[in-house]
Amino acid sequence: MKPITQLLLTFLFVAVPSFGDTLEFSNGAVLNGTITKIDDQKQVVSIRAKIGGRTYIRRYPFSSLRSITHNGQKRGLGKPAASPSASGSTTAGKNTPAEQQIRQLIASTGPTYPSWYNSTRLNYPRSLGISWPRLPPNTQWNQRNYIVHYLYSDIIPN
Repeated sequence: MKPITQLLLTFLFVAVPSFGDTLEFSNGAVLNGTITKIDDQKQVVSIRAKIGGRTYIRRYPFSSLRSITHNGQKRGLGKPAASPSASGSTTAGKNTPAEQQIRQLIASTGPTYPSWYNSTRLNYPRSLGISWPRLPPNTQWNQRNYIVHYLYSDIIPN
């Protein structure tokens, strides 16, 4: 492909905006499609979207949406999502008392074995390779040697 043609195609796909409609949900998910109806009285929006090769028409309440983009115009509906801090908390670096208790519980019980651990006898064939080795192609089924076969034959057979 000639450089000028490549540059032109890049411009068309990157610089020119698409005119499809968009729903942005409160959790940050985005759904592209064609908005068929916005009902401000019932606070519901209907959108036709192609998902997995099939076309669906769905209705979503405004309460589950952050914004609607229709005919190139964006309309905010809800609060912006809180960005999580480095500790995973949605508050600005402050842990709530419940969160602190959970973190203390994890720190105290996390490295210890459960009470039943030492009383449980391991019951698996000694010939079983428990390191999850990669199986060579066309391997014959042998639940005495391969852990994947053992798992599907003895642990979860159905």
